[in-house]
Amino acid sequence: MVLAQHAASGGGYPLIILFLIVGWGLFALAAGAYGVQLWQRSGLGRRALWASLAGAGLAVVMALAISPGPPVVCTYTGLSHITSAYHLAALEWQWPFPTDYPLTVPTLAAFFVLLMGRIPEAFGMANLLLFALATGGIALLAGELWRSRVAAWAGGILTATLPLLLLFARGDVLSVGYLALSVWAVIFGRRVVCKEGGLWAQLGLVGATLLACQTRAEALAIWLVLAALPMTLPRSNWKVSFRRILPWILGSLLLLLPHIANLLGEFAGGDRSLAAEVGFHYAWKILLAAGFLATIVLLAGHGAVRTRNTPWWLPIGCLGLLGLGLAALYGWAVWGSDTHCWGLACNARTWRTVALWLLSPKLVPFALMGFVLAGLFSFRDGAEARTVALLVLWAGGIVAAASVKMTGELPYEGARTQLPAVAPMVLVAALGVGQLVTRNRVFCIRFAAAAVGALVLTLVVPVQTVARHGFDVQAEFAMVRSCLHSLPERSILLAPDDVLEVVMLGDSHVTRVDLYHLYRSAYLTEALGRAGKQAQVVPFASLSEVANGSRPLYWLRSLNCYRTGDGSLTLSCQRALALEGLQPICETTIENHPYTADFFEETRVLGQNVLLGIYAVPGGQEEGHAVP
Repeated sequence: MVLAQHAASGGGYPLIILFLIVGWGLFALAAGAYGVQLWQRSGLGRRALWASLAGAGLAVVMALAISPGPPVVCTYTGLSHITSAYHLAALEWQWPFPTDYPLTVPTLAAFFVLLMGRIPEAFGMANLLLFALATGGIALLAGELWRSRVAAWAGGILTATLPLLLLFARGDVLSVGYLALSVWAVIFGRRVVCKEGGLWAQLGLVGATLLACQTRAEALAIWLVLAALPMTLPRSNWKVSFRRILPWILGSLLLLLPHIANLLGEFAGGDRSLAAEVGFHYAWKILLAAGFLATIVLLAGHGAVRTRNTPWWLPIGCLGLLGLGLAALYGWAVWGSDTHCWGLACNARTWRTVALWLLSPKLVPFALMGFVLAGLFSFRDGAEARTVALLVLWAGGIVAAASVKMTGELPYEGARTQLPAVAPMVLVAALGVGQLVTRNRVFCIRFAAAAVGALVLTLVVPVQTVARHGFDVQAEFAMVRSCLHSLPERSILLAPDDVLEVVMLGDSHVTRVDLYHLYRSAYLTEALGRAGKQAQVVPFASLSEVANGSRPLYWLRSLNCYRTGDGSLTLSCQRALALEGLQPICETTIENHPYTADFFEETRVLGQNVLLGIYAVPGGQEEGHAVP
């Protein structure tokens, strides 16, 4: 109880961060040892290593050439990720980190902050490294699972050139880390199951699972995938293999005790608010949904052992049951109680979000979809059938996790939360490519030509679908960044802080929403690091307190001015525009192109264009004019 209360008060964060630092060290050493072991092998092991390195290199080149510069999607939560890295690099462990967005990726980004300084590009470099780790890991895993160097090369190329991944490869999101670390958790887990790699594989499994489960709350589902790994081995070995891997799965759970103690401390005190912040408020739904999929899919894979022919009903059944599982989750959200979804409209948007990236050729090329279908029908024996079933479970657990979140945010919120499903999808596609090449020699030439053509297209299509996205939050961030050099040092930047009364969809209660805190306005200049030291963001309500001071005073006309749902300006922005002597310092008109939908209808930004700017406010300037 003492531990729980201590963690709930914030004292558990240093221990969590210490575990993450140790986890990164274990992961790096274990991955290096694995690479050395592959290099010492002859044949497939070394070829898979070359494919992994080539895929990682291609991923870096593609991201640097095509992916937007950081921050790609500087959402209000993304800015807090960046500032978390700054505070970690400065060893400010007692800073109130956002517990609902765990600290694995900011901990890695803190290393780049130490190398590059307090700039948002440091977080982008961390995500770029994770993108390379994901690509290399998928290539290695494809080579091992399907015993094919063609599959290894296909896995690396498909991952490195996927527009969906390129969209977030240098961003401020956490799901790239979830993708990379879940892949490596499966790699080390498979080596433990197969009794390979010795102590390094066991330590790598603990490090990878610890880090993966601290990337996003829904990453808890990776434990179910690890527990199901033994089922992909021959039937006579799976029980022994499960007993072999179980202690290491439990070991990774023990390392999460500080985070769990934080949750228990809130329950002990009778206040569940922090439990919601930690993200465990919907974890049981994720585990339940993934458990349902695991039972059905693994039973189907187990039954496939009894036949020599490809059981056509397995992929059809898996896809059908996956649809039923999602439909059940959707029904629960509509007719059950869920604190994160308000009404049918929200659920309808969420339902579209779940299928958005799976069906959008802008983010997932049709060629990849075709290879996935080929892979679902291409396995040669029962062991491969169970492996395909496990991959379907893996993807299904991620999609289920994204659907139960039920925020209904569009257009790319669903793509961001479902990003880790790239791993199992590409692994199935790599099997399809390998089998097509092996079974038809003539196809080899055609596939080579198609691969070259696909690479050429990926140099063109992502430029259209990825690099030219002008999200409104990106434009706002860029405007503030470019304008800060025009402001004197120690300036004060007043930001809209209106409190709106909103009614949640499907509810009759009125909720008061503070725009300043909901959209994390205070992080806007802090996330800029060195450049942000020019100005401190404060709520507009502080105008009377700072007006007669000696510090230069400015007002930020931000997106929050337009969050009224009816095209008008908020009250604080109307008051700011009414100030006498207001002088524009920087102004720009941007296209209203939201990265994600707003939480409430009353906070939607309407109109095709939005005027943003920074303005000098009378009072607080050297001439000392009073504010009316």
